[in-house]
Amino acid sequence: MTPIVYDRYRRIGGLLTYGIPPFKLEKEVVEKRREILEGMGVEFRLGVEIGRDIAFDSFLADHDAVFLGMGTYTHVKGGFQRRDSCQEWPLLQTPQGMPMT
Repeated sequence: MTPIVYDRYRRIGGLLTYGIPPFKLEKEVVEKRREILEGMGVEFRLGVEIGRDIAFDSFLADHDAVFLGMGTYTHVKGGFQRRDSCQEWPLLQTPQGMPMT
């Protein structure tokens, strides 16, 4: 199994890359993390937006499991079609009985 991370931007890191100024977080730290993750087998597909560059249904059909991390500061309902066929929890909330680690 190969984990694949899609990101609409050309660099990984989201807020770490684009929201924190370099004097507070050197961007080389994020790039080093990318190298480490790639060394562990993670594949990054950058500059790709699901729903724009790849149809959502095709995206779901091409993968055995999907995690959607939206990169937002507060919980927002995704509004995805077929949402009723999966479980959805707000960030930092877990289903009853699931450990929070």
